[in-house]
Order: sequence, then C-alpha cells, then structure tokens
Amino acid sequence: MIFKKLLADYEERPIGITKPPRLSWVLDNEAGQEYFIVNISTDKNMTNSDVLGTEKIYSDKLFYDCRNLKLKPFTRYFWRVGVCGKLSGKLRWSETQEFVTSILNRSQWKALQFRHFETVNVCMDKKEFTLDRKPEKAYLFIAASGEKSNGCHIYINGEQITKGMIMPGPAEYMTMKLSGFDVTELLSDKNIINIDHVSGISCVLKIYYSDGTKQTIETDKTWGSYIGESPYLLGYNEGFTPTRHHGKFERFDKTKVLNDWYIYGTKTSEVGAPDGTFWGALNIRYSGIKTEIHEKLAPVSIIKAENGYICDFGKIQSGFIKITVHNCKNTVKIQYAEYAENDEVSMTQYGNEYPPVCEFIPVGEDNEEYTPYFMHTSFRYVFVSGLDYEPAKEDFTAYFIYSDIDGKSSFSCSNEKLNYLDKCIRRSYRSNLLNVPTDCPGRERRGWSADSYAVIDSQCFMYDVYKFYDRWFCDLHDNQRINGWCTVEYPDQTDPCIDINWPIHIIIDPWTMYEHYGDIRILENNIESMEKYGELLYSLSDNHLFAENLFSYGDWVSIERADSDYLGAAFYYYVTTLLAKAEKALGRDSLSRKYSDRSAEISKSLNDKYYHSENGMVYYDNNTQSANVLALGLGFCQNKERVFATLIEDIETSNTVTVGVFGNTWLYNVLGENGRNDLAYRLLTDENVQGSGMLKMVNKLKNETLNESFKTTRDSLNHMFLGGGAASWFYRHLMGIKCNGVGFESYSLNPYFPDALNNLEIGFDTPYGRISLSWSRIDSEIALMVLAPCGSCGEIMLGQKNFDLKSGENRFINSNYEWFKTDVQ
Repeated sequence: MIFKKLLADYEERPIGITKPPRLSWVLDNEAGQEYFIVNISTDKNMTNSDVLGTEKIYSDKLFYDCRNLKLKPFTRYFWRVGVCGKLSGKLRWSETQEFVTSILNRSQWKALQFRHFETVNVCMDKKEFTLDRKPEKAYLFIAASGEKSNGCHIYINGEQITKGMIMPGPAEYMTMKLSGFDVTELLSDKNIINIDHVSGISCVLKIYYSDGTKQTIETDKTWGSYIGESPYLLGYNEGFTPTRHHGKFERFDKTKVLNDWYIYGTKTSEVGAPDGTFWGALNIRYSGIKTEIHEKLAPVSIIKAENGYICDFGKIQSGFIKITVHNCKNTVKIQYAEYAENDEVSMTQYGNEYPPVCEFIPVGEDNEEYTPYFMHTSFRYVFVSGLDYEPAKEDFTAYFIYSDIDGKSSFSCSNEKLNYLDKCIRRSYRSNLLNVPTDCPGRERRGWSADSYAVIDSQCFMYDVYKFYDRWFCDLHDNQRINGWCTVEYPDQTDPCIDINWPIHIIIDPWTMYEHYGDIRILENNIESMEKYGELLYSLSDNHLFAENLFSYGDWVSIERADSDYLGAAFYYYVTTLLAKAEKALGRDSLSRKYSDRSAEISKSLNDKYYHSENGMVYYDNNTQSANVLALGLGFCQNKERVFATLIEDIETSNTVTVGVFGNTWLYNVLGENGRNDLAYRLLTDENVQGSGMLKMVNKLKNETLNESFKTTRDSLNHMFLGGGAASWFYRHLMGIKCNGVGFESYSLNPYFPDALNNLEIGFDTPYGRISLSWSRIDSEIALMVLAPCGSCGEIMLGQKNFDLKSGENRFINSNYEWFKTDVQ
C-alpha cells in the first residue's frame, strides 16, 4: 500500500488555517480500504495522540473531518493515518504530515493594520529585532486587504518570502486574506522585516523554541515607515486610477531606490511612525491560494515601429514582462497589448481607455533588469519606447502567472484541431484563475458570476479548484445583501448593472463543487446564501415569470438571442431543482420538498408561456438555438424528441451555430445526451461551421486563448466563459464519464469513438485517485485501457456490454465489432 497524497483542506502542510481541517488521503492499493485510524498530536515525534486518536473507523471514505476538534491558535499540529487493506488485513501507517493554525476567531488577531487610502505610492515599513538563540520553528502570518493586482511584498533579512505575484488578490472592502509562511531558515541573531505594500497590511511572526517558549513580533507602533519619496508610482498621471483599472499601471524609478533600507542596522533620516490608520478588518480569512509565475516565454519576433519596438511573444497570457536595458538613462515605457495591426498595438474594446503600462527609469548601468511588482494584465505584445538602441530577444521575458491549480487532468488525441481547442481553453482558464475566477485578466479582472457557472463543471474536471472556489464563496458571503441580492461581479464590484441570471452562480457553483468533490461542507457553508437567492427570485417573480427590466445583459454574445425573460424563468427553474437536491443532501427533507414542488410550478408557468407547437414545429420562446438548447439542458422540456429535432434541423440546415454564452455552455452536452455526439464532434472540429463556431473563433488570431465573442476581434481576447461547453463535453461524452455518486465514489464510463479519431488519452483526478481512459485504433480494431482508482466503484459500457472496473489497469479490445476484456500484462 502506498499513500499517494496526504492533504489537510486540499493542501499539503497548510500554514495559517483558521478552522479545523478535513484530512484526506489517496491510496495506491488495488484491494481498497477496510478501516482507518487517525492520530493528531502536538508532538512531532507522534509519541502520543494528545489531540486525537480515533478508534478503528470501518469505512471506504478517504477522509476525516476534524470539525469538532478544539484546536489552539498559532499552533503546529502533526497527523498521520493508518489504513487496513481489505485483502491484506494489515494496518499500514502514512508518513507524518502537519498543519499550522493561525487565529480561530477574530479576537485572537492583535496586530495593528497599516492601512492607506487612495494612495498611488507604495508604502514601505520595517521592523528590526534580535534573537538570542536559534528557534526550532518560525512562522510569519500575513493578513492583507484586497487589490486587483499584487498588494504586498514582504522580506526577511533581504529575502523575499512572498513569491506569489498577486497577494492576497481581490477581497471585499472590510475583509483581509491571511497567508502563512515557514521562515525558520531565514532568521539569524539580527533580523529585519520589510513590507512594501499598497493594500492594508498586518502581520504576526511567531517564533517557537525547543524548550516550549514562544516569541511574538507583530505590526505595531514600534515599526518604522519610510517617509521619503517612493520609487513606485501606481496611478496614471499621478492620479488615483478608476476601480476598473487598478493594478494596470506602474512606474519604477530606480534612481529613488534606498538600497540599504532592507539591511539590518542601517540608518536613514527619512523614517517615521507607520503612516496609516490602525483600523482592523471585520473579517480575517485564511487563503491557501498562491498565484505565481508558472511559465516564461521568449519573444518570437521584435519589429521596429514608429517611436519604438513591438515585441511579440506568440501567444496571450496573464502576467507581465521582465526587461533588461543597457546603459540607458531614458524613461522606458512598456505598453501591453493583446492585439497588433499596422505597427500599432491595442488592448481591444474599452481596455484602451486606461491601457496597461509600465514605466522604468534606470540609473544608466548595463544589464539593469526591471520586473513589475504591483501590476499585471493580459497580453501577447508589448510596445517598448525610450530605448536608444535596438533591443535583442534576450532582453525580454514574458511571465505567465496564475494560481496553483495545475496537475489534475490530461487530454490528447489524434485530431490536432481538438488538441488546439483544448490548449486554448486551458490557457484562458489558467489566465483567469487568479485568486478569484476573473472574466479576463486585462480589463475588469473581477469574479463575474455568470462566467463562473459557464465553466465550473469543466474546471472541476480539469483543475484542482476546491480551495480556489471555496475562497471566492467567502467573498460572496461578504458581498451578498440581506435580501439575497449579490452583485453581478465581485469582490469590489465595478459594474452596478442588474441581471438576475448572473448571480444564480450562488446556487449552481456550490452544487457542482459538491458533485465533483463529495465534500458536504461546501453545501453547509453556502446553503444560507443559496436559499436567500432562491427566495429573492421567488419574490421578484410574478407567477414564476419575470419582467424584462430585471436583465441588463441577457443572452450574452449570442448571434440570435433568446428573450431575457425566458432565460430568467429557465434558470429560475434550474436553480430551484438544484436547491431541492442540496437540501436533500443536507438531510432537510421538508425544504427539499418545498423547492421540488416550486420547481414543478415554475415548469408549468414556463411551458404555458414559452412552449410552442405550430406549423409542424415544436420549440421554445422565439425558436432560437439558445432557447431550445436550454429547454433541453435545464430539464423542463415537455417534448424533448420534437424540440431536439427542431434544434438539429436548424443547425444542420444552415451549418450555423447561433448560441451565446448560456446556450454554448449546454449545447454540446445536450447533443451528446440525445445521441448526437457525431454532430458535437463536427461542430468542434469543422472550421467551416458558421456563427458561434469554437474552432473558427480560436483560429482567428492563433493566440492560444479564447475570445470574448464569436463575432469580432475587438473584444477581450482572453476570456474563459466560452470554453465551458466544449471542455465539459470532452469529459462527459468523449470520455463518457458519469458520476453516479458524489465525489465519483460510484461512476460509469460510456466513451464515444469518433470515426475520424485514431487515438485518445483523457483523465482526471477524483478524491479517490485518477480515472483515465486511453484507446487507439489500428484498422478496425480498438485497444482500450481504463485506469481506475482505489476505493470507488466503476463500470464501463462498451457496445451492448457492461464491464465492472477493478482498481488499477483494465484492458479491453474491440475485435470484429465486439468488445472483450483482456488480461492485464
């Protein structure tokens, strides 16, 4: 038996958690688990279980919820799990893991907050201290208020410990996000902590000694603040930038850098008391999300243009560039852009109102490097001016940044068009998984709610997003009004418009997360918000239908739009059915019946008004593809066969797809669920498909990202919401996965074998381990292998046969048009 993963709240060795964690493990064990034992101790040698020592727990569940444990703040805990295999009957213990708490209630945070308002300068604070002996362990806990781009950099003895490039990320106004770091090896007898920040900041350094004693250093009035002129300026024309564009401008003047500011014992006359208001936040919440540099790109070309140079990195990404300048004393201006034409660059649409720009003022030495600290954007090109020489490709590096969500899935096949589409979806997903699920990294950079539910199902297959979305749901709780309303994007909204179809993610996202991860806490933590929004919709409806003025956006980016009032009623029905399921999962049967009955009433109202049968055609609303797709996909269609026939005739007759973001999200799965995977495959691989064609969209500019719209190149070129439908189809129909029990404790596979495809490899991690499917075709024979995880129950349908899947490799062959299971070699 091998323990492949040991996690506390979906992290390895989290530092700074603010509540008892859920411990989980993944096994490499074909026989499965008969029972388990969990030990938790404050003793790193685990000589006793002074916190928890369970009895044998007979279960195949690979987790233990510590919610009832009475933990202490700022404490290091050690844990391990013992598992008895079903066949071996032997108990085997995992290695020892750990987690570290910070505060467990708000009153335990005593450190003062250095907070500055409407500033365009970076604030610089420091604290010097000495130690008379070597500590056994030291942790730095940092609470910071939200910023669109990076909010702070923190150093100990000149070593930068905040490697994340967007810390802490956006947050609602009176909330701070908390992170923890192990800084033991950075401390010496003489020490200095430096904080460069634009957001509100507060920190606690906890030092632990081997004799059990502790020492605390925290932000207070004894710190020193640099009162000289900051080398950083973060506002356009020295004015505070509009909310939409925070974090898109940075000027760094290297001639103003105070080089000895980060060295212990240096003195400067320009030091005063910390300049800020010592206000605390209402909430301090742990955030295990780290956004870092994941990819570095060299330019593919540099072109001389009027007054500067255009540097092309060949693809779009979220991030910034590093530039090296040589013996230059001019101000070097770097303008970022997604689009270039006729020697001009553009951010497209209204992103040009405040274009993302960096300015670097060097001192005139050779090989001076500049990397932005407090800005990021979406870009493929940069326009560089101010250089008095011709730059080389080696002078530029693009940094692609996103949160730590990688490693959960894989996809490849013999059709390069599908591979490229998958690549584009992944790049746009990564670009927009930046602490919160943004709409685009170059414009608002906010968590747009409808964008999230358009992609949440596919992202749960493709990426490790539990802690990512769990963090964002906390922002939801801060944002939601007492009547249940939530802004269309958050945290820290920029758009005051109302569209009741946008915030229904309050119900869709937690339910989808629960289905994928099987963690009931996601429903427990969000059910109040889900109910409040469900009741808001009920109060806004008239006989379960809605007035047109409740919708600002409607059928977004569609070529033929469904009516907004129809969309509202359709999604009202859908989320009410999900509420009924959520209440049932929580054991609240009376509430489940209430929402189930209500969904039946909504369905009747929907069908009474929007179902039409005339001239031999059956359709919904205005007979757009969006309207018919959603009737089929959301579950209220009362004549599925005829409505589906209407949809298919419309697509095939015109060779055109007309759906927008909502229809696109459900279209491909609707085709698969109704026996037309062949059409779904053609729509995704044929560039001749007109209208809302995915392949034509991504091939327009070959940016390896998704556009905001099917129709034009002048919108954002790095949006994620149009990827959800295709990516979900890859897993739910091409792979054929169906979750029969939450968290994939029980699942089935019914893969689709397109005639034009010669091979496929697709897989993803579940709470029980990886499920993967791979096959190859040689002439008329198909060889297939399924890798099944330990602890879950799976089966596969091949032709007219069903086969049980055992843990490990399962091999099959199709010969003479019949499937057989073969022995594992």
